[in-house]
Amino acid sequence: MDEANLIEKCKRGDMEAYEKLVKKYMKRAYNVALYFTKEPNDAWDVSQQGFLNAWKAIRRFDTKRAFFPWLYTIIKNEAMKKFRREKREIESNFIPLTIDVPPEKQLEDKEKIKRLRDAISQLDAEKREIIYLRHFTEMSYKEIAESLNIPKGTVMSRLYYARKTLLEELKNV
Repeated sequence: MDEANLIEKCKRGDMEAYEKLVKKYMKRAYNVALYFTKEPNDAWDVSQQGFLNAWKAIRRFDTKRAFFPWLYTIIKNEAMKKFRREKREIESNFIPLTIDVPPEKQLEDKEKIKRLRDAISQLDAEKREIIYLRHFTEMSYKEIAESLNIPKGTVMSRLYYARKTLLEELKNV
């Protein structure tokens, strides 16, 4: 069943349809929450609350749009609410990277991952977020535009300059 049909069923109160959406996006939602919270337990709480908030607001969702950018915004807002409640600053310079590799390559890849994390951490928040959305959540340009409420051309431009800056940072790390 396609996403739009699942969402239409959700709008009519079908919890089984929503469970399918949750299963489809659970890992991505958790990774988004982890990006903002940097703590596995907080990420779990934020992603679960994000799904609850999405369920409560599903009737207002526009089925002409993709679900995940909408969910991303809900989770991001939930993470910010959590930090405001706890009077903490959100530091979105952490990028969760997981790569499945054979044991003989793990040491070499760990060094590459460390260099990449170090380089990404040197980017400003706007560049980090656009890199994260495109390359770690694998959102399309259109989905990123919807999530950040900016034109698709702006997404492409920001991504171009973020990649260019990241390449320079990788040379310095």
